[in-house]
Amino acid sequence: MKKLLKITGLLAVIAIALVILSGCGGNKLVGTMEEDGSKSKVVATFDKNDNLKNLEITYEYKNADDAKDAYEEMKKEDAEGYKIKRSGKKVTIKMDAKSFAKQTGADEERLTKDNMKELIKFMGYEVKE
Repeated sequence: MKKLLKITGLLAVIAIALVILSGCGGNKLVGTMEEDGSKSKVVATFDKNDNLKNLEITYEYKNADDAKDAYEEMKKEDAEGYKIKRSGKKVTIKMDAKSFAKQTGADEERLTKDNMKELIKFMGYEVKE
């Protein structure tokens, strides 16, 4: 389980770097993924100019113990501006664009709908608008 979290984190950092280096249109993107019996969902909301407003990531694990372990690991990370909560087999992370940009080192102005869509796809999610 820890290996999965580390791999996911590494992929996220790589993907963020790609978003920073690249550079637009509704209000929401939803990405879903299923891997090894666990599910995850990303919901990115955007303002009228297609700039990221909020990001919510929900992980649903096979059992509550895995969710608890993942939650504990996530709480150890420096997650300034993130809201992390656990409910049963689910762990949810919520953040606004400013927190996401600060945590990842991204330029907040580059967090457009098109860039976020590419990032979410790169991370292995199926994306719906």
